[in-house]
Amino acid sequence: MLLAGKSVSIADLYDSMHLFHGYSDGGVLMKLNEALGFIEVHGDHAEITNPYFLITSHVAWMLIAVVLIIALFMAAKRSKLTEKGAPRGIRNFLEPILLFIRDDIVRPSINDPHHDHGDDHGDHGHGDHGHEKTHKLADKLLPYFISVFFFILMLNLIGLFPGAGGVTSSITITACLAGTVLLIYVLGGMFFTQKPPVLGFIVNLVPKCPLPLWPLLFVIELAGVVAKPFALCVRLFANMTAGGIVLLALVGLSAAASTDVLGIGIGTMPMLLAVAIYALKIFVSLIQAYIFTFLAAIFIGSYLVPEH
Repeated sequence: MLLAGKSVSIADLYDSMHLFHGYSDGGVLMKLNEALGFIEVHGDHAEITNPYFLITSHVAWMLIAVVLIIALFMAAKRSKLTEKGAPRGIRNFLEPILLFIRDDIVRPSINDPHHDHGDDHGDHGHGDHGHEKTHKLADKLLPYFISVFFFILMLNLIGLFPGAGGVTSSITITACLAGTVLLIYVLGGMFFTQKPPVLGFIVNLVPKCPLPLWPLLFVIELAGVVAKPFALCVRLFANMTAGGIVLLALVGLSAAASTDVLGIGIGTMPMLLAVAIYALKIFVSLIQAYIFTFLAAIFIGSYLVPEH
């Protein structure tokens, strides 16, 4: 971890920050960090003046992903409807995805607290049993899940471009994403959805059981509170890293074999496999964004609205 006031060599700074090369001999992000006052370059060494706001390549790609997502949704907002009121263009592409996240991921996983279910009995005549009320909590959290899905998907797709680097292949990035899930269900369960605050969350953490078993189950459930986001973190990191490792192995095997005419023929096979794996990674990018969002919804729902 780089500390304020610490002097490091330019080469070490490139390696530790994953900085872009190519702008003069200082690198694109090196120049940007220097312009913002985060580092001070002195010859072949640099002094870290602000280690908490350094713009690394991962930070840059995340900012690019955010800009692309905002631009995508702004374009969808501006797209006009057909004469019959149906969406078209980018809006027609995004709307089914948003409805899928709402109706098949978030709403089935997160219901309103049970003590609120009886408030809309007047709607039962419509056959939905208080449908709008039972999804009030899910709809409040829906923007978070949509943001997480598209953020992970965009980062995964950006990582497919040569030189972009897989942001979601960094354990620190996936840990931060999983940390947001942890914060939502711990803070939400303690202060917003369960009564009394804090105590209600602790009591509902353990299912009904004989009193002598309660302390043991409490420890197990408490470990589960941390284990769930840890599983989210490792799952996304491992799956996105594995694809890159396989690609590197196949490309390296192809390059090593292509030393003569016969080797070129042999090296063609792993190269074709690499192309197939690369195409598969596009599908994996979508699947991993879906899995993260789906599991996050299940975990958040299980703690915000416990069934016991």
